[in-house]
Amino acid sequence: MLSFYEVSKPGLTNDHLIWHTGAREKTMKQYKESRTGFLSQFPFGVFAFARLDDRLKDEPLWQKSSQNTERDALNTLPNQPHIEFWNTECYSPKYMFKDFPPDNKYAFAMATTFFSAKSRGEVTLGSTDPLANPKVQHNFLADPLDMLVFSEGCRLANEIALEGAGTKDIIIGSWPAAHGHDKFTQREQWQEAIRQRADTCKLMLPTLRFVSTDTI
Repeated sequence: MLSFYEVSKPGLTNDHLIWHTGAREKTMKQYKESRTGFLSQFPFGVFAFARLDDRLKDEPLWQKSSQNTERDALNTLPNQPHIEFWNTECYSPKYMFKDFPPDNKYAFAMATTFFSAKSRGEVTLGSTDPLANPKVQHNFLADPLDMLVFSEGCRLANEIALEGAGTKDIIIGSWPAAHGHDKFTQREQWQEAIRQRADTCKLMLPTLRFVSTDTI
């Protein structure tokens, strides 16, 4: 889940090196000539991991799903993270390809990645033709526990961005402003945002169910 924020200080992010007027052409020229500059680097910043035990300990679904072993509700050990955070160094829209910051506007993302999902998908054969695509049902976040943990992780990321010592004094608000997540305080608000804007960059392994060709 990428949650973007506009910042108040010019040049604090690298948007001026790629999105602002003429920047892309200059950046491409620099890379072609010297293999340096914006296109020679990965535009991500800090990576961090977190567990959410304390934030979820009073949540009935978390309590109900917890096991009477050393593993928790997600079947993870105490030394395994529930969430990964990382930030971008500029607006990096992935698949949206819109809302690029115009000149004199700057933005970055707090990204939240959810681990140890309980939801499982299916891959089934839809034809006896070996070249035909299988039927894939991802079932992302179908398990309520997955949405609970993911939305709490996004809420924590938002708090870090808005209240953290390194960012609290430079954030203007959400980017684009219409997303409004800088005003979110409830987990339910994040759940709706996740349904609208979350995607996946790490595969959730499906449960394979092979259907006999006799029944196709």
